[in-house]
Amino acid sequence: MKKKLVIGAVLLQMICCVGCSAVAENPVNSSLTIDKKGKIESVIVEPFEEPYLQLEELQAMIDEEVAAYNQEAGNQAVVADKAYLSEQNGTVIEKITFADYTHYAKFNDRNFFVGTIEEALQTGYQFKVALESLGEEGKTISPEQLDDLKEFNILIVDEPGDYHLYGTPGFASHDVSLIGKKSVNVSEEMEGIAYILFQ
Repeated sequence: MKKKLVIGAVLLQMICCVGCSAVAENPVNSSLTIDKKGKIESVIVEPFEEPYLQLEELQAMIDEEVAAYNQEAGNQAVVADKAYLSEQNGTVIEKITFADYTHYAKFNDRNFFVGTIEEALQTGYQFKVALESLGEEGKTISPEQLDDLKEFNILIVDEPGDYHLYGTPGFASHDVSLIGKKSVNVSEEMEGIAYILFQ
């Protein structure tokens, strides 16, 4: 127990020291934002060559998919805002909000989890990879140490992109980099599953 408390205290100190830059307000890249209550906001940014011809069709398709999902999962499980154009960047921006991570995973057919390590273990996840410090080169956490840090939060994803968290990320798998105080990027070169430990 004493070893667990010492490890937890050291990790918390390291996590609190990681990162300091702010997240940009205007979306340029696709991203996911996760708030403390578990709500997931997905912002999809993609090029749009014929916006005036296709924007209404795109919105209709999104609305149809969301309505079909909510009919089964329950009202307001998924909410889609109206897609809009960014003329400056030549992109269309779509924002979809999910009531929690389970709806995001099911709606998008992804391997996606956010919660405590204890909750991840109860869900069936097993940790078999060491996580690397995002702030101190050479620092790692072994899978055995993760099992002893059940109160810490973890994000598990299977797709690249930017992720904005409700806590400060401190350790992650090797394909993850810090891009802000509470934000990380999962590389396009990721292999399998990415893990982000945060507090």
